[in-house]
Amino acid sequence: MTYSLSIEIRNDLNLAIWRVTGNVPMSVMMARTRVYVREGSYRPGMNLLSINKNITSSYTGQDLDDLMSVISATYGPLGHDILCASVLTDDLQFGLGRMFQVTAARSALTFKPFRTVAQAREWLEIADEIVIGEDRPDHGDICAEEAFHGTG
Repeated sequence: MTYSLSIEIRNDLNLAIWRVTGNVPMSVMMARTRVYVREGSYRPGMNLLSINKNITSSYTGQDLDDLMSVISATYGPLGHDILCASVLTDDLQFGLGRMFQVTAARSALTFKPFRTVAQAREWLEIADEIVIGEDRPDHGDICAEEAFHGTG
């Protein structure tokens, strides 16, 4: 089980970009969510864009509920609504994203799955001329970026 998880903070866009590949254990997702806020990378008002490729993880409904509990406990005290666009091109993962959308509706997180980065950009109101994610050729004004790789 191999995975990669990177987080890019774009203060200029008030956006955190998560790139997820492979079989990311739910425990890693929950731990990174907690650390991300605790270390001060996340600022109130910042939205999230998750770009997911070649995901091989199969999360259960309970996994999604557990992740939502962590997100609520972590972001809830910050006292604002968070937009989270998740790009999920695989049918199974997109279906799980729709399940998570229902779970997230009970929290401060407004989550929406998308099939393409272009659709996610439009929903988050990120102009087409702004380079994000894997379109970005360099790290320019990135304020923080970290990557985690592992095998389970």
